[in-house]
Order: sequence, then structure tokens, then C-alpha cells
Amino acid sequence: MGHASPCRLLMIEPMPPSPLGEIVGRDGSQLGGTAVAPPRRWWKSDSVLAAGLAAYAYSVTVLCAAAYHSAWNPNDAKISFGGAVIWQGVVYGLWVPLGMGLLNALERCRTIRRGLLLLGLTTAPSVALHTVLASWADVAFSPTLEWRNFPALVGARLPIDIAIWTMIAASLFALIWRKRAAAETDQVRRLKVALADTRQTAGDLSSGSSRISVSAGRRKVLVDLKEIERFGSAANYVVVHWQDREGLLREPLKQLEQRLDSRVFMRVHRSSVVNLAHVVDAAPLADGSWRLCMTSGAEVILSRSYREPFLQRVGMRRCDSSTDIASNARTDCRLKRP
Repeated sequence: MGHASPCRLLMIEPMPPSPLGEIVGRDGSQLGGTAVAPPRRWWKSDSVLAAGLAAYAYSVTVLCAAAYHSAWNPNDAKISFGGAVIWQGVVYGLWVPLGMGLLNALERCRTIRRGLLLLGLTTAPSVALHTVLASWADVAFSPTLEWRNFPALVGARLPIDIAIWTMIAASLFALIWRKRAAAETDQVRRLKVALADTRQTAGDLSSGSSRISVSAGRRKVLVDLKEIERFGSAANYVVVHWQDREGLLREPLKQLEQRLDSRVFMRVHRSSVVNLAHVVDAAPLADGSWRLCMTSGAEVILSRSYREPFLQRVGMRRCDSSTDIASNARTDCRLKRP
């Protein structure tokens, strides 16, 4: 960067980290604090409500089935209501581990397509396993059934188990994706608030007179860092975008990134570095990445590799390490010479 003009050194102290690992101002005010949603009451969570509905459905089904086998089914007239409750509790209780296993597996599926594929692969073994075990329980608890009736019991129970498994799988699938959709909507809402705070903070930090020399055609143009919206990688060059204009820097993006103020400029993709003061909106994509909307209307992809650091930077995630992102901020706001 031999053509860059001398820059005034801006002595900016690093901002102290907050207890939650979010960026705070020098006066201790929380810059991203408005984006943190208050915790929900545990009894209002979707998981607790779903567990309550499942327990209700299980109890009613067991009691009704027990009443049928103890009072209304002449073949099981010798069994007491208590014995029938234990019998049907075992039969329908076998669905619990199968449903829990499916729930855990669905939570690991990142896309709807993978979730549907999982349902298709698990339906046959799950139904077959429950049918065999439930038929064994029928022979063990019923006073009239014998082991020679076992094949007939399996065939008679199979259609019922297919219907029950279909209902369980559909309910769990809808629950998982409803929770994800609600979490995604809430995250987008909070992220917009956090971006507004971060945009203001980054704008204040970049208000100095630091400039870089950019090749625009055959001329060299001095551009204020605060006016630069983003940097893009182009082999061994960097494309500079500012005020609907473009220019080139003859150095790799990785080398340039090391000399930028990390509180203002951030890598969001292996080929993109953005000015946080120019990020106005963000939206999630199906593959787990995000789409960032810049002040010029341009869209930049926030890849999955850089998503968590970005969300931490704008105060949307706790820092997992003991060292906060803010503690790694540079004390020099200018573009330093290599």
C-alpha cells in the first residue's frame, strides 16, 4: 500500500466485555442489549406443552383400552381393570422410546428434506418392532390368547400400528419445524435490533479520517474507510465497493483483513469482508447461511463458517471462550502499513 496517504492515528480503547459476552460501551451500557429477548416461563415452552399433550393422549388411550378389555370385550372378561391398565400401559408405552428416538433424530436434521427422508427410513423398522413387542405383550397379559395365535396377532395389529406411527411421526415433525420457524422468526427480529445498535457503534468507530488509495480505472482515488461498504476477493486483488463505485487493491483479502479495524470490518465469507456500519438487514437461508442486505441494496452471503462469530459480534450469542470478542479489538482504527 505504498500509494496510501498518511493517516491520523485514532487512539480508541477496546470496549470492555459484558458478563454475557456482548459488546458494551465504555460507560458500561449494553450496545446490543435490546436484542436479548426475556426468558420464557418454563411452563409456556413448546416442549412442556407437547409433553403435556402426549401424556394426556397416552393416559386417555390406556384407560379407554383397559376399560374395553376388562368390561366390554367378552374374550378378556376374566382380566381385572387394574390388570388391563398394566397391559395396555405396556403396549402403548412401547411407543415412548420409539418416539423419543425419532424426536432426537429429527432435531439433528437441518432441512425438511432430510427430515422427510428420516421418516421414510424409520417407519418400517419402528412399526415392525412395536408390532412384534405389542403382540408379545398381548399374549403375555391376555388370559385367553395363546402363543399359536402370535402370527395372527401381528397381522391384525400391523395396520393399527402403521396408523399410530404415522400420527406420532407427523406430530413430532410438525413440532420440530414449528419450533424452528418460531425461533428463526424471533432471531431475525432480534437480529434487526442488534444490527441497528451495531451499525450505530461501527459508524461511530469509523468516523475518523483514515483513507486508502484505490485503483479506479487509470486513476488512484483516496477513499474514506467509513464510506467503504464491503471488500470482495478477486484472486490476488481486492474489489472495494463504496458509494455505488468499485475499485481495486493489489493485495489478497486475508492480508487486508489483518490491517482493518475488527470492530468495524468483519469477514462474513471466504471472499467477503463487510463494514458493519453498512449492514441494514439479514435473513436466514435454507442451507444454514444468511443473506446480508447492505445500504446500497447489494446482498452478501454470510456463510455457515462465519455465522456464529457474526452473531456474537452483534450481541446475539454468548461467547463460549473466556476471552470476549471485544477484548480482541484493535486499538488502532487506521489502516496500518504492512
